[in-house]
Amino acid sequence: MKRSCATPTIPTCIPTLAETRIEHQSVVGEGKAAKLWANTGIFNYLGFPTVSVSCGFDPNGMPIGLSFTGRPFGEAGILKLADAYQQETDWHKRRPILPAQDKISSEVGVTLIER
Repeated sequence: MKRSCATPTIPTCIPTLAETRIEHQSVVGEGKAAKLWANTGIFNYLGFPTVSVSCGFDPNGMPIGLSFTGRPFGEAGILKLADAYQQETDWHKRRPILPAQDKISSEVGVTLIER
């Protein structure tokens, strides 16, 4: 691919579920949820194809994404670029260590029911 752009998929560490609850912030405001699409929204609006690949984990063990963006109608090129990246790395094969479900459920105020 002759021209492409690489950026972090999101410009911040992934917030917790509790930090992204809609009643706590405005979707279009300055809250953590609004920042999640700050790096991707402009490409969507302008019609530039973008693909996100895994590139590591943040200090909390959450995955970090790297986005490749190409020219309009350049989907084949960025998919080849993403494939080449994954051939040289193993981030897409790694899995985060997840916290206990009881911690997650108490964080968002949900009770999990076992089946």
